[in-house]
Amino acid sequence: MRDLGPRDLARNRAPEIEERFDESGSDSEDDDYIQSDSEEAEDDYEADIGDFIEEETEIDCLHDDIPDKQFEDYLDVSSTMDKTYRNGKIWTYQEFGAIRHEPWLIFGDRESFMEVFKDYCIQEGFGVYVDKTDKTRYISRCALDGCNWRIHASTIIDKVSWPIKNWKGEHRSCGRLEINPAVTSEWLCRHLQSDILANPDIPIESLQRLYMERFRIEVKKRLFYKVKAMCKERIHGGFGEAYSLLPKYADMVKETNPSSYALVSWDESNANEPPRFKAFGIDGNNEIFLIAYGVVGTESIDSWAIHDTFPRATRRVCCQHLYTNCKAKGFSSSAFHKLFWIAADAYNEYVFINKAMKKILEYNPKAVEYLESCTKV
Repeated sequence: MRDLGPRDLARNRAPEIEERFDESGSDSEDDDYIQSDSEEAEDDYEADIGDFIEEETEIDCLHDDIPDKQFEDYLDVSSTMDKTYRNGKIWTYQEFGAIRHEPWLIFGDRESFMEVFKDYCIQEGFGVYVDKTDKTRYISRCALDGCNWRIHASTIIDKVSWPIKNWKGEHRSCGRLEINPAVTSEWLCRHLQSDILANPDIPIESLQRLYMERFRIEVKKRLFYKVKAMCKERIHGGFGEAYSLLPKYADMVKETNPSSYALVSWDESNANEPPRFKAFGIDGNNEIFLIAYGVVGTESIDSWAIHDTFPRATRRVCCQHLYTNCKAKGFSSSAFHKLFWIAADAYNEYVFINKAMKKILEYNPKAVEYLESCTKV
């Protein structure tokens, strides 16, 4: 006896199936799967499967988000670019202090090369003299006479990538620069912005010490004031951007504080300058709002008219701006600087009069006269 295959089983069961259809005219278990020729049956069928049919999407609306090729994508053995890159090495990020350069180190574009090259110069402590630089090439040499170090980088066939094509010489007798001309406020901002973001109130002395420990370069203290201001502007935005939001702020005050009055005024614009914010005041529910602002065109007695309206109100003067005005008047020696800030920091009348103002009077009576004119009511 041989085993029965699928065809044998089907042939043996065929009479049984025919007999069932002959007796009843239909198979009761399969009734739901037999389509009727009538239109009503077709409608029922479509209604049953309607929930399982997704709407067709316009093919024209579909597209593949394929990014542009990077220079690494050309290294597929079949491209002519392989010959260009066969001896090269693609630049990968390296921490400051561990940056290494070599011939045919390939950067993604000119900006990447220039950024890393400046980091390298500051890391190694040498300056450069630029022989040629444009959109397609960069050639420079050590700034110190007698050193044979030089570098040549430029674009290649793809007109995007920047490899170091020539790198020769060594800084054998140059020594390390304590003050590097490559260090700019822009460079400092790029490297210290994360520290200022983490601690916006970090003291200038701490920034200076942090920079010396991290980069081993001496930078004047006054530059860090500029860098800190630049970083804060990049993090929080500048004054121009902030003032442009004042109309929205005024609308919000009126919306959230019914019966409030908010006014924003601007100087007249001209062809050379956009309109500038002038002043605004706030008053809600016929009462004084929690915080009130007044911004004026210049710092002068006439513009500071608060005492005309509120004669009993106390007054404060920004000492930093006052000292800047003193310098503009010619009071700028180190002796005056020290005495001025002793007076500004005085916590009692004795220190203010006897320790500071009396000595400022001996230094220059006109300085005392000017300070009193700026602070009198």
